[in-house]
Amino acid sequence: SLCVTRTVPLTHLTHLEKPVVPPLRGEGQQAVCITLPLPSLAAEDFENAVKRVLLHAGGLGGRLDHTLANIQTLAFLDLYGARGLLCGDGTAVTLLRDGALRFPASMSGTVSVFCFGDAAGGVTERGLYYALENADIANTFPIGVSNAFCGRESEVSVQKGKLLVLWQSTAQAACDVLFGG
Repeated sequence: SLCVTRTVPLTHLTHLEKPVVPPLRGEGQQAVCITLPLPSLAAEDFENAVKRVLLHAGGLGGRLDHTLANIQTLAFLDLYGARGLLCGDGTAVTLLRDGALRFPASMSGTVSVFCFGDAAGGVTERGLYYALENADIANTFPIGVSNAFCGRESEVSVQKGKLLVLWQSTAQAACDVLFGG
């Protein structure tokens, strides 16, 4: 499916219906990019759709405190049933809850998976350099750091809990992963 992106000034987000997306932090960031699959645009207007998916181009890198604030915003979006994506410095980050992310064989580079909460159960990594099958992981040990794509379709999934998934990607390729493009 195709994605459409629209840049919206940060001040434009403050009048949205509750819950309001908290401001994202970044060096010199004056706007966020909101990316949605085209079919969702027929269901509701663009401003209300921001509650579903938010792509923040430039949300990574720069100041560490701003990067951490942006990652916390992913948790805020998840709390309200939305999905967020941060992109910057050649990296994409999303929060995955009770689901799966599928990557095409064309992906290259690294992918890292971290428990985002006390524990995550049924964590599986398939098609990557290191396999993991139905594991229970905790936020006290980084078992999923620095895995690698290896030229085949791959998947990261969690049955119960939340994972923070980071992978090397452009914003468009990350959008394709999230929306099956």
